[in-house]
Amino acid sequence: MIETLNSWGSLWLTWFLPAVMQNTVFLALLLLLLYRVREYTAQFKYSLGMIGICKLLLPPFLPARLKAAAEAVTADLSADIAALGSTPPPPPPPADWVPPAPQLTVPGIIITVWLTFLLLYICYILFTTARLKHFLKHAQPVDAQIPELTGTNIQVLESARITMPLSLGPFTRTIYVPRLWQQWSESCRAMVLRHEIAHIQRKDGLLQLLQLLMQAVYFFHPLVHILNKQINEYREMACDDMSAGPKRETSLEYSRYLVEIAEKLVHDPVSCGSASALIRQKHELVKRITYQISEAPMKTLPTARKRVITGGLILLIIPLSWYYTSARPMQQQSKTITIEKPDGKTSSITYPKGKIQDGFSLVGVHINKNNTYTFLDKSYTPDDISSMIEALKRTMGKFEDPVIGISADAGVTMGIVNDLHTALVASDLLKITYVDQKGDNFSLMLPPSSARETLETSAKDHIYQVWINGDSNLLIGKNPEPGSADKLREAAGKIIEKDDKIIFSIKTSATTPFHSYLNILGILKNGGAKRIVVDNPPPPSKPDANPAAPATTPPPPPPGK
Repeated sequence: MIETLNSWGSLWLTWFLPAVMQNTVFLALLLLLLYRVREYTAQFKYSLGMIGICKLLLPPFLPARLKAAAEAVTADLSADIAALGSTPPPPPPPADWVPPAPQLTVPGIIITVWLTFLLLYICYILFTTARLKHFLKHAQPVDAQIPELTGTNIQVLESARITMPLSLGPFTRTIYVPRLWQQWSESCRAMVLRHEIAHIQRKDGLLQLLQLLMQAVYFFHPLVHILNKQINEYREMACDDMSAGPKRETSLEYSRYLVEIAEKLVHDPVSCGSASALIRQKHELVKRITYQISEAPMKTLPTARKRVITGGLILLIIPLSWYYTSARPMQQQSKTITIEKPDGKTSSITYPKGKIQDGFSLVGVHINKNNTYTFLDKSYTPDDISSMIEALKRTMGKFEDPVIGISADAGVTMGIVNDLHTALVASDLLKITYVDQKGDNFSLMLPPSSARETLETSAKDHIYQVWINGDSNLLIGKNPEPGSADKLREAAGKIIEKDDKIIFSIKTSATTPFHSYLNILGILKNGGAKRIVVDNPPPPSKPDANPAAPATTPPPPPPGK
């Protein structure tokens, strides 16, 4: 559960933090705009406010690759990932070693707190709505004769459990009025009903639901609270306009009715955020009455100017809707490199300008959990691998600069993957990338022997080792000790801040799960690691493969508990 929260938290923050920052800028500009047009019609200001709600609803949709320049494929240890060949498997942990209990990371804590408050807020809204519905279930029909109700299916019900006219629900066709309704004048009742009819006709209940949803998601954001408060005020003012009409005398009469109704209230009438009430809070009346009695010329705005303001605000959404994507370019420009094949011969290849995510460049081979391969919907056994390679070559010949993408089912081990990888390289299929379950790509290359020499002669203080065994347990550190993925994520970030030249050396065994291996690669890549080398295991079917590869002495086992 903790590992899941940590994983979700990291993915969620990658999307949510840019969204929060961009929405903060957008809301600040929107609130400034609403202040500048404060003397114009409530309906216009309400429309601008709802554009802000739509912006909050939209997920970021413009990809931004912030680290593309740092991830070009090169031939040295700064390559995307350098695969060094076979090494002995990592030493097993001591018999009494118990994997450390996972702990919540900062992203895990943040998403836990966020989900808790989100669920509490939603539960509160559901509770208050259900309670109000319970109060209204015994409401009785009343005879309300006004022209606006003619030809509609809107019904008016009277309830002793409320003190203010209201409507409830996103698609409601019911208006609830209090018992005090009978004491109001006919003109007052007509204006009050027109106000509530306006809410129903404008679908304000549905728009309120969107507001509540955004309030739940951004419960921590003060600008969202301010915007929602102003939208609620503009909504009531717009319905006041529809009820009172354009005549100034009628506006003054309507304002007087609002004051008279509010004076008879002993307490605030409605505590349910999903209801549209005539008066929600007494103190709200000041702005509404001031708006109603203001001079008519102060409430108008030329249509052309409205269109310019509205269009400009909508266009502003586009540059404030980017997100960071881990989809990395294969390289920034074409680059020819020399690599060393398992038989000791060298070969030169040129990586393409295109991105490996472009579809036409990526030719996929999938490893099934029964250790068979799937290519173009056809299955191949390990004995048929030569036939599959021939089919691969024919297919790749149809595309410009193709790259092989290797993916696998859960449970497939690194020995099986390395078996396929070795066979592909031996057949001069050298452009290979590993594809994880999220679709992220990790391009692998076999570097020249100088890369291994560089690694072996590097100071131990500049090498951070990560050992992954068949149970996905980790030994990490310059002097490897038992650790976890969360501990690696935290430690890698701190180390890279101190030494951006640090080399991360990943060692696996033939039984290491493929997806555990890719998870570790993803942690290091997303953490900013630029120098990663991978010692692949020997294929399980060929335990003594590549005997000429230099041996690497494993570190001593870590001390027991």
